[in-house]
Amino acid sequence: MKSILIFIFGFVAGVVATFFFIFLISLGANSNTQVENEKTIQKVEVKGKKGRVTLYVGIPKDSVELLVGKPDEVRLNTIGNTTYENWGYKLKNEYISDLDVSFENGRMTSVDQN
Repeated sequence: MKSILIFIFGFVAGVVATFFFIFLISLGANSNTQVENEKTIQKVEVKGKKGRVTLYVGIPKDSVELLVGKPDEVRLNTIGNTTYENWGYKLKNEYISDLDVSFENGRMTSVDQN
């Protein structure tokens, strides 16, 4: 009788441990899914001086100039070894930038079009 109780207790403990490990594995899988959903947009289509173009994150600033045109405003900041540059394009309004392109160390990081 004692050996049957030990067997049943061991079986129940094994089932509980298995479900616990499956639960932990599913938590890890959900966290990976959330990271994939939080990735930044890798490309964006904008309307510039030369018409509609597609810009990709990481594209060099000279390529952006070839595709979109020369910027109307350029703001340059250097912090440590990192250079931040913001280009403004006045497409519809002559006073405020309609298209802002941001660069970090010569590579595009973001685009904001109003």
